[in-house]
Amino acid sequence: MKFFKTTAIALFAIGFLVSGCSVKQCSDLPAGNPPVFDGSNYSKKVDNLIIIADTSSSMEQCSGNHTCFSATQNIITKMISALPSDIDINSAYLTYGHLMSISPKPNLVNLELSKFSKSRFNNAQAKVSEPGGTSRLDLSIDDACNMLGNTSGKTAIFIFGDGRDANEKVFASIDKIKGAYGNNVCVYPVHVGNSVEGEKVFAGIASSAGCGKFYKAESLNNNEAIKGMLAGLVYTKVLDSDGDGVIDSLDKCPGTPKGAIVDKYGCPIDSDGDGVYDGLDKCPNTPKGAIVDKHGCPIDSDGDGVYDGLDKCPNTPKGTKVDKYGCPVLSVSDKVTITERGTWLYKGIQFGTEKDGINAKTAAALDELAATLKENKNIKLEVQGYTDSTGNSAYNYKLSEKRADSVKKYLENKGISSNRLVSKGYGPSNPRATNKTVEGRALNRRVEFKPLN
Repeated sequence: MKFFKTTAIALFAIGFLVSGCSVKQCSDLPAGNPPVFDGSNYSKKVDNLIIIADTSSSMEQCSGNHTCFSATQNIITKMISALPSDIDINSAYLTYGHLMSISPKPNLVNLELSKFSKSRFNNAQAKVSEPGGTSRLDLSIDDACNMLGNTSGKTAIFIFGDGRDANEKVFASIDKIKGAYGNNVCVYPVHVGNSVEGEKVFAGIASSAGCGKFYKAESLNNNEAIKGMLAGLVYTKVLDSDGDGVIDSLDKCPGTPKGAIVDKYGCPIDSDGDGVYDGLDKCPNTPKGAIVDKHGCPIDSDGDGVYDGLDKCPNTPKGTKVDKYGCPVLSVSDKVTITERGTWLYKGIQFGTEKDGINAKTAAALDELAATLKENKNIKLEVQGYTDSTGNSAYNYKLSEKRADSVKKYLENKGISSNRLVSKGYGPSNPRATNKTVEGRALNRRVEFKPLN
């Protein structure tokens, strides 16, 4: 390695008279449009970023049609622009060489190592606005080494320059920083200009550093190249496979459908609890319990204005006037209860023990029901007969059928068509009250009515 360093410097000294930055007249490189960081899904690869720039008098010479100095400043400006604004790293900016009017020192620390800020870095870069003075790259590397004494983690050091006036001190400084921090520090020399010998010196710096890579400035002459370099060395884009804005490593709900709104854990939000995620729900704020379609819009199968899932009387005939539960409005609604099963339970329709005949109280309630059915000619009913739990089960089921049949016949005699009525016995099932008391058993000897399609 020592042989390589010595040879590189010797070649530079021999060839300097015939090569290097051109001495022809050239102009500053226009800044152009800086690259824009176009995403937030990234993971930092380093904790510290140090940029060292050659601002000595040799940088006034040409690199192509533009000065080496302006080419360097252009790349650095675009690097800072291409970094994520909220990236959690420390940054520093050092220069070697400048006009004596700026400082008598051969090198400057324009920005101490501190939390990255685009504006602060840009202000530091503006402190040396034109080249001048001698090159002491070794001193800037030593300053970088000292800066790292109070930090931890990985560090990337970018060195920009034409490679002129490099000597053994530069390589000694590289050895020093590598000895102190090993592969936690990687060095990336960027050679600017036309000097073959200067290029060899910068390549030698990269080789001596061990961890790092050599670049030629012309390879970084466009925004995509700069972003690509940074994405490989300073930060990396991370995966968000389902595209919900939460990276895979933090996403507790992978595979979220595209367009769904998610929380900070990447889990879809369903504000109205209808099973269709916010962002995909075309009918937000659906009432709780309503059945919805694939778009999150409530379904009203019978078209009565009450959503499925909330409709206690599904399949209401079209045109039937219904209440808030989706059940037909009854003429004597204060005497009727809509059960949790959607059946109509009339007060007064009860039977004596082991009886299936219609008493006066039951007849009065059935007359009111008949009037309702005449007002709503589309309604069809299943007449459901019930018993208490006293006695033989088979006998009770037969008795419940008789009760349902007797009610059906009574309604038919009141002018209700038989094709609108179906009778069925359910025995002691679905009790309305306890069978342990006389009162409870009396309530269970009843008939209920279920609206049919």
